[in-house]
Amino acid sequence: MESAPEAAGFRKQMRSPHPFISDPHRTLYGKYGVQKGTVGQLINLRAAIQAVRAAFSGVFQGKPTSDPSQLGGCIVLDEHQQVVWQMSAKTAADIVTEQQLREALDRLD
Repeated sequence: MESAPEAAGFRKQMRSPHPFISDPHRTLYGKYGVQKGTVGQLINLRAAIQAVRAAFSGVFQGKPTSDPSQLGGCIVLDEHQQVVWQMSAKTAADIVTEQQLREALDRLD
């Protein structure tokens, strides 16, 4: 959902050889069914526990730069633009792990 430069920075940080797509207008979110969250999906005990754990490990949520009600998701497409793996968050606590993403991307190679 972020700008192209922010997506490029994240790609670099992840050291990924795979292309990333920037979707600031959330067109692909709609196409692949990644929903905006309700109050209950955004603010719940599981999300609060994850936030506390993150804070104790030194990770804090920064100021939102886009729509904070947009739930997360991750979609991996193959060279034919077919979905080979997808995770769409049901709550704000549903986060794709680096391991999940790397495993999905490794299956493309």
